[in-house]
Amino acid sequence: VQGTQRVRLDGFAQTEPYLVARVSPLPFREPSGMETEALTRTLKAVYREVVALSDELPDELAAGAERLADPRVLAYLVAATAPLPVTAAQDLLETDDGSLLLRRLVELLQHELAVLRMKQRIAKETAEHIGQAQREHLLREQLRTIQRELGEGEPGGAEVRELRERAARTPFSPEARKEVERELG
Repeated sequence: VQGTQRVRLDGFAQTEPYLVARVSPLPFREPSGMETEALTRTLKAVYREVVALSDELPDELAAGAERLADPRVLAYLVAATAPLPVTAAQDLLETDDGSLLLRRLVELLQHELAVLRMKQRIAKETAEHIGQAQREHLLREQLRTIQRELGEGEPGGAEVRELRERAARTPFSPEARKEVERELG
């Protein structure tokens, strides 16, 4: 279903067996001029970036928006598909000035684009941090393995080293020195 005109609900003519409403048309000031062209191009460019960065929006939306020539149709397509707060979308639907609608949409999408870029940067930094932490863990494990292979990481290894140093400084008889070296390995 696609709307063809904006209307105001004036009341209900009947409620049974189905609703029939009394409506009156709502005026809409169509945007025109160079400012409209600039706003339309800007809206298309920002929307294209939002679609590219968003996981929820298919790429075809940006291509479809690019082909639209009518600024009002473009604005309503973007408002209906962009990840906007409900209150903002409602405000856009209530706007009766085409230029104001385009301007407000550009502002909302630029905000959304900034949020998406920050989200992307945070995800990248987090992945880098996790990668760095994993690398550090792997290197620590490799270092422990090398130390064990060299006998430096064995339990009591520091004590044995200290005893060897003290034994080297202590004067022993030849038999006693031989026994100390045998005991210290």
